[in-house]
Amino acid sequence: MNMEDGRQLILQAFEQARDAGKPDWYRMTTAVLKNRLLALTGNTFDEAAYGAATFTGFMSEYDDLVDLDRSSFPPVVELRQMEPDMPVPVRNAHSPQHSPHRGAPSGRPRVRSDLWRAALDYSSRTQYVWDEVEGKARPSRPGDDSPVIPTVSQGSHQEWREEFIADIESRPITPEEEYQLDTWIQNQLPTSHLPRPLIGQWNGFLRDKVHRYLLDWFEDSGLEPPQDLFAASAVERPPRQWSSSSDTEDLRQLVLRTVREMTDDELAQLSLPSRAVLRATKSSW
Repeated sequence: MNMEDGRQLILQAFEQARDAGKPDWYRMTTAVLKNRLLALTGNTFDEAAYGAATFTGFMSEYDDLVDLDRSSFPPVVELRQMEPDMPVPVRNAHSPQHSPHRGAPSGRPRVRSDLWRAALDYSSRTQYVWDEVEGKARPSRPGDDSPVIPTVSQGSHQEWREEFIADIESRPITPEEEYQLDTWIQNQLPTSHLPRPLIGQWNGFLRDKVHRYLLDWFEDSGLEPPQDLFAASAVERPPRQWSSSSDTEDLRQLVLRTVREMTDDELAQLSLPSRAVLRATKSSW
């Protein structure tokens, strides 16, 4: 088996989920994805045929195609982009519910997958380094002298959870939500066990924590962080298709936080839409 065979299988699995009408077809756990690969190959799929010792190891070889979120259990695989050879079936071109991006991510920015993995993959005990030549985070190799990116410890990740809960205690929560939060933090459960209204808040909180953690590491190491440390969501959508006002507000707050962190040189290079500047100027009159 070669790597291209594996790539095509992965794409077929996501295409199968999409054709079945799954609203979140672009995202599935490793267990679900492996079952789909087995079904596609008549139960003959074996990651060892691709030189991988584990299924997650197999998926790691395709980080240009998918993101592997190891902070969840089981890990979650998310398609990074629509491939040109994955035509979207249009059953009814005039029906919005059959849009090719139905259920796709809203376009919120997120930390680049290789750096996200390096920061949070404490469960695998893999040591990650910053490869200045390749411009990416990768597992260290024998004799590697590349700077090591210290992965967040499980204890620190738990402290972030506690900080998140402390932040949201200012708003009323139901007894059921309180029970779910207690269970989530005490048993260190995945994000899906949070009360549904809080999942997006936690994802944003964790994203900002990881972003700050990585920026601090680059600064302390005397390295320039990559310009695309924040990458676009896995499946791009035009800006007009943001799914809700809360998504827009999330982006607005991110922009404000980013501006506050910018240096004088970076601010000097900042380009703003002239109409937005005019509106802001008028609002201050």
